Amino acid sequence: MTVTPTRQVVPRGVQSGADDAVAGALSRPARLLLGVLLGIAALVHLALTPEHYREEPAFGAFFGVAGAVQLFLAVRLLARPAASWRLLHLLRLTSLLLLATYIATRLVTPPLAPHAGAEPVDVLGVLAGGVELAAVVAVLALPARGGRTAATSKLLWASVVATAYVAFFAVASRAVVYNREGWPPDIAVPSIALRDAGYLSLLTPRLNVVPTEHLAVSVPLLTAVTLALSAVLLGANTALARTAAERLAGRRRPALAAVPAFLAAPVCCGAPLLAFFGTSALALFAVYTPVLLAVVALALAVHGSAMLRALRLANPTSGVLDGPRPLPNTVASAASAAAAAAHTRERP
Repeated sequence: MTVTPTRQVVPRGVQSGADDAVAGALSRPARLLLGVLLGIAALVHLALTPEHYREEPAFGAFFGVAGAVQLFLAVRLLARPAASWRLLHLLRLTSLLLLATYIATRLVTPPLAPHAGAEPVDVLGVLAGGVELAAVVAVLALPARGGRTAATSKLLWASVVATAYVAFFAVASRAVVYNREGWPPDIAVPSIALRDAGYLSLLTPRLNVVPTEHLAVSVPLLTAVTLALSAVLLGANTALARTAAERLAGRRRPALAAVPAFLAAPVCCGAPLLAFFGTSALALFAVYTPVLLAVVALALAVHGSAMLRALRLANPTSGVLDGPRPLPNTVASAASAAAAAAHTRERP
């Protein structure tokens, strides 16, 4: 008996091929979001290129190349509706590298620097770092190559997002202090201490951590708690957004990638910028930072709960972070069914 192979029917919303999987998830609003974020970061780097070139030619070349690459990625995303997974992978790696470079150069002296000491925290640097963090969150919330991602990979990238969020916020808000000369002998290294002013407020008690001879972290305890909570929720939302984009594409096309990105950017970029508008704005920022972080954590919790509910309704038997199940091989199924029917007919 000859079995005619049947055509495998792909349900709507399940794409085949690496480029199609990404193109199906990367809608016009998502491309616009990523393009605008990269465009802002590129303009900031290009604007700072002459200044850094005068300071050190190697710095100017680095800023020029970084701005050109980001501008190329932004134009490519906006010009081409179908973005390949390689382009998004390059976007993710570029943004993470630049963000890590910014954080590191605010803690230690950069190589080839004409002066000793870390670079100062400035407005344009915070702006560029904030939009790069938002771009990383948005890209990580999109489906990967082939439309499927292992749960361990999602958890790994969720931890990367949470770590970058905390590190950048600590640098941008000047919670991290670097002392090139080292601390006085009366400060124990390493040490952790709570400084209590005798009353409870948004600014006290204050958590002081001295991990090394040159590095210290000083932050209100309430700010540290709300920052950690919002970081965990941001990482969880990023992983859930990728899972939802893999499972729900075609049935529902929510801007899942944009929500965590927009919630990360104002906290890490917008709020610390208040520190550059005078002492009154800095005091206002210091006082209301725990409130802002708590609001962001609440918004992330609501968004994550909605995604969890949608994922469970779509497929109650799958794990929370599991990708879509592979399509059954209809050719093999048809052959098995035909063989079983023939065997049944041969039986007396």
